[in-house]
Amino acid sequence: MAKGNETDYFVIDLAHIGRSLARRIWAIALSAMVGALLGLLLSTMILPPKYESSVLLYVNIGAEQANISSSELSAAQSIVKTSVVILNNRTTMEAIIREANVPYTYEEIQKQIRAGSESNTEVLRVTVTSRDPYEANDIANAVAKVLPERIEAVMRGASMEVIDPSTLNLKKASPNVKLCTALGLVIGAVLSAAVVAVLALLDNTVHSGDYVLSTYDFPVLAEVPNLLESHDSKYGYYNSARYAKRKGGTAE
Repeated sequence: MAKGNETDYFVIDLAHIGRSLARRIWAIALSAMVGALLGLLLSTMILPPKYESSVLLYVNIGAEQANISSSELSAAQSIVKTSVVILNNRTTMEAIIREANVPYTYEEIQKQIRAGSESNTEVLRVTVTSRDPYEANDIANAVAKVLPERIEAVMRGASMEVIDPSTLNLKKASPNVKLCTALGLVIGAVLSAAVVAVLALLDNTVHSGDYVLSTYDFPVLAEVPNLLESHDSKYGYYNSARYAKRKGGTAE
């Protein structure tokens, strides 16, 4: 901010910030451990676990496997994208709900199912996510039964076959305990370091003559020594002698 020919500067003393961070490294480490503990508790005790089951489906257009041309292969890959649209259709989802016998609405079960081409091929992978691994398996197998029937009914000349049916998967898909713990560790350390840095920036205490010279360019006429810390100087000896005299002893 400038007024006339005068300009006010805001000086950031990186050395002072660095010293502040070094002095409070214990607080940063403690905050990091607290963050890691919170991430661990969040992922193991608070966030509900989710499980996944997948099914692989192959899309073909009626040609023999050995005689498929590049144009037919491209058409099959295009049908995979169309199959995803048909899968997300209300009619298909409601048929999956009836087949799996699950208490969900069309919107709810749609959020549990995701599908896409496997490595840009004519193979479609459908993955179901649920809080119950048995339910995820049932829904995935329901997809494997309902979707081929819908494809053959809607798209003439196209068919879909099950390559790999769903199997029960008891391994949690989320939350990732290691990732949540690591994120908590990093976030705790970063937040703590940021607080220390901000407090150092807001600290306008004059710590040394060098600080005055570098910040304000004012001449330093004298410095008052710290008599409690300068034990090697004459001031420290004088202070220690007086303290010992008051206690009835002698200063070494």
